[in-house]
Amino acid sequence: MRLVWVRQETHHRGYSIEGQKHGEGMLLRVSPTRLGLPELAYSRFRTIQAPWPKAVSAIARYIDGEIARQVRREANERLRNQIRDKLKLVGAELVAETPTASASAGDKTNLATYRFPKRTVPPPH
Repeated sequence: MRLVWVRQETHHRGYSIEGQKHGEGMLLRVSPTRLGLPELAYSRFRTIQAPWPKAVSAIARYIDGEIARQVRREANERLRNQIRDKLKLVGAELVAETPTASASAGDKTNLATYRFPKRTVPPPH
């Protein structure tokens, strides 16, 4: 009996997806092909009986989800910085930041508490 390893490769959104037949299933590896791509939590996958197109489709969905999470994190950070800048313009002082866990993305975020300057009310005329 002779073992034959069939290796396949494709690309999705800048990631290389390499797979090879292993028994009835496949072993797959995902790696970025350029700098600046989000780091993936998982880079190795194993299928039990899925054919190549189905396995690639599942990994492509995983990559898309990771990219979407990274885009959300970056957008949230930009928004936080814009809010912080606007609050500084009106004289607000950052009092405390409390770490919280975001249930939707699993990201750590901070709850910021600001103190605003007292407004002086001009006397009535």
